[in-house]
Amino acid sequence: MTTFFTRRTLLGVGATGILAALTACATDIRPLSQGSGGSSGSASGAASSSASASASPSPTDDHTPGSYVGPIKFNNYERSGTYIPASAEAPAQNVPKPLIPEKMKENSPEGAYALMGYWLASQNYLILTGDVEPLMKADPAKAFLRNSRTMIKLYESGLGWIYGSDQPYKIEIAENELQPVANKQDRYEWLVTVAYDPAAKYHIEGEPDATIVEEEKTIPRTTKFIMEYKEGMWRMLLDNNS
Repeated sequence: MTTFFTRRTLLGVGATGILAALTACATDIRPLSQGSGGSSGSASGAASSSASASASPSPTDDHTPGSYVGPIKFNNYERSGTYIPASAEAPAQNVPKPLIPEKMKENSPEGAYALMGYWLASQNYLILTGDVEPLMKADPAKAFLRNSRTMIKLYESGLGWIYGSDQPYKIEIAENELQPVANKQDRYEWLVTVAYDPAAKYHIEGEPDATIVEEEKTIPRTTKFIMEYKEGMWRMLLDNNS
């Protein structure tokens, strides 16, 4: 399992008691399997904490239908107030909240792409807010919940947050076609590249600020995401073989 935090973070947090849960994994970029196809997305470039307060934490331009290679596009948010990026002094405020796009209910590559966009936007929303609710809508079985407990606990404690990047977790689609998973009806896989933004940092009261991931985890690598279309909507599946 790939842990989201650096070893230094884990050691420092382990001494605080209330943040002991931060030794768990917050996000996993292993190949996903046992799922179903589809890809979608949220954007890949990350903005620094000095971005303008009106900026969105994800790109807002739409992709060309049928053309999927490259940074994932997503533009379906609930916005409340002016978005203020996180800094070393304070967590982000009024982070736009991802909403399930209608296309995510469509049994097609476009629907799978919509899932990938929503899922990635929900992952980054979780990292910036500690709120796992949008992610759970793409993961009704709560398969990814255990990988989110670290981040949830960080924000629940009131002692820390992530800053320096509006998109700490990045995904780009590496091939244009969704591929069926052998012997798995209604399940598909999409080849992608994943990485963390090296600009992302953590702030924990009483600890020196530092980058949230080790350097090798900021290098894009190729993997597969697997999804399924079930009960009228696309959803992400976790690899049960890893």
